[in-house]
Amino acid sequence: MAEDGAATAGTAVQLIDGEGGFATDSAERFMATAGVAECGLSYAVVSIMGPQSSGKNADSISLSLGAKLPKDDTAFEKQSALFALAISDIVLINMWCHDIGREQAANKPLLKTVFQIWNSVPKPEAHKDTPLSEFFNVEVTALPSFEEKEEQFREQVMVATVRCDEIANEKFGCLASDAEWLELENAVQSGSVQGFGKKLGYIVDVHMQEYDKEAVYFDEAVRKAKRQVLESRILNADWDYSKMLEKVRRDIEEHAFSICERKLSELTSRAKEKLRKALVEPVESLFDAASQTTWESIRNLYKRETEAILPEFLNTLSGFEMESAVSEGMVSKLRDYARSIVENKAKEEANKVLMHMKERFTTVFSHDKDSMPRVWTGKEDVRAIAKDARSSALKLMSVLAVIRWDDKPDSIENILISTLLDSPVESKSSSASSGDPLASTTWEEVHAKHTLITPAQCKSLWKQFKSETEFTITQAVTAQQAHRRANGGMPPPWAMVAIAILGFNEIMALLRNPIYLFLLFVGYLVAKALAVQLDIGREFQNGMVPGIISVSAKLLPSMQNLLRKVASDQQQQQQGQHQQQHGQQQHRPQAAEGPEPQPPLLLSPNSSMRELRRLHMPPSPVRRSLSSPSHSSSSSPLGSPRRVSEDQKPRRAVEPESESSSAYSIV
Repeated sequence: MAEDGAATAGTAVQLIDGEGGFATDSAERFMATAGVAECGLSYAVVSIMGPQSSGKNADSISLSLGAKLPKDDTAFEKQSALFALAISDIVLINMWCHDIGREQAANKPLLKTVFQIWNSVPKPEAHKDTPLSEFFNVEVTALPSFEEKEEQFREQVMVATVRCDEIANEKFGCLASDAEWLELENAVQSGSVQGFGKKLGYIVDVHMQEYDKEAVYFDEAVRKAKRQVLESRILNADWDYSKMLEKVRRDIEEHAFSICERKLSELTSRAKEKLRKALVEPVESLFDAASQTTWESIRNLYKRETEAILPEFLNTLSGFEMESAVSEGMVSKLRDYARSIVENKAKEEANKVLMHMKERFTTVFSHDKDSMPRVWTGKEDVRAIAKDARSSALKLMSVLAVIRWDDKPDSIENILISTLLDSPVESKSSSASSGDPLASTTWEEVHAKHTLITPAQCKSLWKQFKSETEFTITQAVTAQQAHRRANGGMPPPWAMVAIAILGFNEIMALLRNPIYLFLLFVGYLVAKALAVQLDIGREFQNGMVPGIISVSAKLLPSMQNLLRKVASDQQQQQQGQHQQQHGQQQHRPQAAEGPEPQPPLLLSPNSSMRELRRLHMPPSPVRRSLSSPSHSSSSSPLGSPRRVSEDQKPRRAVEPESESSSAYSIV
């Protein structure tokens, strides 16, 4: 049951493949396409069987129940035949008249399967002997061939042609007199019609469906040809398309223009974004490190980035087929946009010029040539350093004063330095005669639109800058004075003479009373210790009042720490003496037979750490146990005077006679 090809007017769907599998998806797709679900039960299934080239395609059946099978696949043919009988309402078997009686050409095995199956089907008792014709209409019809009945076939074609022409003319006349058609035609004459295509399509479909219903019984080729003629006549009716076409043309042009504008806007925005990223941050960095070559570097940066981005943009515009003047104008606007980026950034930095000047002054004033923080030791020339820092700040102001798109030199920097830095007093006297060069709102040979900071504004900013940086200079001078006071030696000679004259009576009183002199010396030592611990010099670097407050807050805790340290040292000394006496008492009974008891160990500045440990640590019991046999066996040849002399060697090494009393007092 294989179809040779798809039906001429329908949808070909293969339900069973060569392996006998049922294609469920294909069946559902066919039902959706043919609208079977909408028909309910009003449809019929027709199956056609027969050998190849037997005319199955000419029967215009829309369903193919099988695929082309191998010649020896008789089992599948039988299964397909049974399947067709099960689902079909009509089964057609095509057979050539000259193949009747042949085994394979007439499909005799297949016919036996179809007609003899009735005998093997289980039937009720009442219908066991009922023939097949009682339930099925079995008919044999002989159809003429074009080779035998050529005239008859031609007659049918001629009839179909005439009749289809008559039906087409009739439907065209109905369409021309249709009320909706006339209303639509009048509307078109007056202008454009909203939803014209939808309305026209609906009217045409209605009349074309009527044509199909009446011409369905005639030859298909003739019917389709006349249908196409009818559609052409309808579409080529006498319409006035001029207004409609004009509106369509305008709509198309507007739509194309809007798309072009959107694309060009996207390209322009992308190019602007590239220019902004390429210029903003580098220009800002150049202004932060402003110098005499800043504007030259900015011009080089602007030229390099525009020459890299704008040709690429121009090359992209060539795909829009626009005039060269238009594209060049767009490139020129982008070049102006790049300029505006630089100028806006310059204006932004010029508005913050005072902050930049103070930062530059602080950097130069507080750091040396190696960019290391400067320490004010008293040897630095604060005046010269401050002048250099102010000069650097003035140069930064001159860079931000105007926009320099050309390499023409100007004298703004020289005017600012000569007027504000070098000779401020002379400028006042000369202003009366020759005039103040900064008493103006414009710079010479500079256009007003390129002026960022006017001369008068520079003068005002300089006054504010000086007032806000004076404190930094004062701090440096104060730090130098504090460093000199902290690291100074004896007072100057005149001060010493004044002290000797004015304090003669007090000096003599101290000499007559050594107790006062001793108390004064002790007070000096305590004050010196407190000064070292409080770090007086560092505390007074920030000023007199902050130094006094800080020292007052730390004075009492520092005195407590000093007293606690003295008490701890005294306690350690007492413990050392007590341990020394206790050790002497333990060695006294054992040394009865030995040499004379030695005096206690005394410490001197030359004493070693071993002697300190021997003094402050109690003797080890293990060492005593090892030394006792040596004393008991002093009479042996190995023991005696030699061992005693070796034991006494360390003691004699730390017993200086001349420094014993002073060293002991120090300990």
